[in-house]
Amino acid sequence: MTMLYNKHSDLDQIDTTFYSTNDDGTRNFKLVDSLQLGIVPQSLSDIFNFSYGDPFDPKVPWRNPIEREVIEILGKLLGFEDMSGYVTSSECEANFSCLWWCKLNLLMQSRNRINELKLMIENSKMQSKVLNGVEDKNKRNSLFYKIYQLKKQLKIIEQPVIICSRPPFTDVSIIRAAKALGLKTCFVEVNEDGSMNTQSLKERLSDFLQYQAVNFIVSLNLGTQIGGSFDNLLNIRNKINEILEHKYSNEVDSQELNYNEDKAIGVNLCENWKFVYHGDALLYGLTLPILRQLGEKTLRENGLDTISVSLCKFLGSQIPSAAAITYKDFTDNAFKDDNFIEYVSITNLCSAYLENFLNSSKPRYFEESY
Repeated sequence: MTMLYNKHSDLDQIDTTFYSTNDDGTRNFKLVDSLQLGIVPQSLSDIFNFSYGDPFDPKVPWRNPIEREVIEILGKLLGFEDMSGYVTSSECEANFSCLWWCKLNLLMQSRNRINELKLMIENSKMQSKVLNGVEDKNKRNSLFYKIYQLKKQLKIIEQPVIICSRPPFTDVSIIRAAKALGLKTCFVEVNEDGSMNTQSLKERLSDFLQYQAVNFIVSLNLGTQIGGSFDNLLNIRNKINEILEHKYSNEVDSQELNYNEDKAIGVNLCENWKFVYHGDALLYGLTLPILRQLGEKTLRENGLDTISVSLCKFLGSQIPSAAAITYKDFTDNAFKDDNFIEYVSITNLCSAYLENFLNSSKPRYFEESY
């Protein structure tokens, strides 16, 4: 366990160090009970455990007010007035968290369709079990094909597609996070400056026209550390909206779409396509409000859902860290129902421990180390 020492013998002066002795041979005093520093007695490693509580729920207060202040400052700076998020221990973690929120949000948006498909699959299985004999062979085959198509559609919905450019224009942490989260990766070609090519984006999206319901995560480079590419959020959103508005079919096989016996006329092939947008801005993302590459509107007003920014690169934090930021409604929707994670109150968590500790031994603030 890492030990923390004070160079002074009382709490009136605090000058901490990790060493028991100084270069001149003088001894330091080990911190045993450091309540005034916000550390649980005799648990110095707990100094790094600041994640208890909900940062934006006064009923379950966050243990670390400094981290909350950091998120509030960054959120307002980047245009997320109703911000939510946290300070991560690495830049890769920030991208991972944002993509995780995106996936959960999309699955919650598609919850009704997912439940509908699961119910249709179970009903079709029950129907196939009651069909016996040669005369029912065609009906059973039809049901089996229907079940296959339903499962195929369900898999597409439950496995969101992440749209991005290939490394090195997209940071490799995005690709690794996508693999860890079970996302399907769809690479888009880039322009000469490394930005996402909207014509290539249109062609890639056309590959999914056979599916009526698809979830997409569009990962944009808004100042990442690999290369100097910068994706135009507005142009990309406009191109996607253009595709969504014009992809209609006059006659579509309903067995592929709605699984009814009639033909579907005038069906919008993209009607149930859902998109969320993540911005990887780990390097110079904090310059976005100053340089205004996306115009006068904020990132949130321009349709960005999540963003990751580094605290140790542009800002120069001595500890490797970053911030994963979104807006509160986004995470509220992502963590509904089965996805809900109950926050732990530091008071509830440590009350029993503190009571046992204080009753079992007399606390001392300092103990001279030899």
